[in-house]
Amino acid sequence: MNRLTLIFAVAVFLSSCNQDDGDSVILPFIGKEYVSLRVGQEAIYQIDSTIYDDFSGTTNRLSLQQKEVVASMEIDGGNRETFIVEIYTRAADTLPWRINRITKRTLTNYRLEVLDNNLVTVPLVFPIALRKRFNSNVLNTRAEKDYVYTSVNEPFSNGNLQYD
Repeated sequence: MNRLTLIFAVAVFLSSCNQDDGDSVILPFIGKEYVSLRVGQEAIYQIDSTIYDDFSGTTNRLSLQQKEVVASMEIDGGNRETFIVEIYTRAADTLPWRINRITKRTLTNYRLEVLDNNLVTVPLVFPIALRKRFNSNVLNTRAEKDYVYTSVNEPFSNGNLQYD
């Protein structure tokens, strides 16, 4: 009887040491957190490009701002939420925004699909994992365009900004 009581006491003690509050669920990292699509959301980007012309030996610099606005959401033919994103551009911050084009973005459990200029591409696939390869043109007839994740959940610096 003493032995049974001791086993019972140890079992009760070990079960009482659990710090889980019952409400927290730890989900695996998939990568969908990198895609933010909410109606009304805006993002402004400063785009600076250098264009080299090997034939003439000239170099041209292009600088503009681009604003992406998630304008609305609709249900597509596959019964999926598809977000309509309006893309505006301007050459300087003193000039008014001009609509450039409209894209559609669909976030699935497996990938992000982007319809831009009547071409569907896949810029991200899930789950995001180190050395995972994918073809961005898998949903269109263009030549394969392979990408690979070379770093995942690591700090990144683009020179001016630090990302954790």
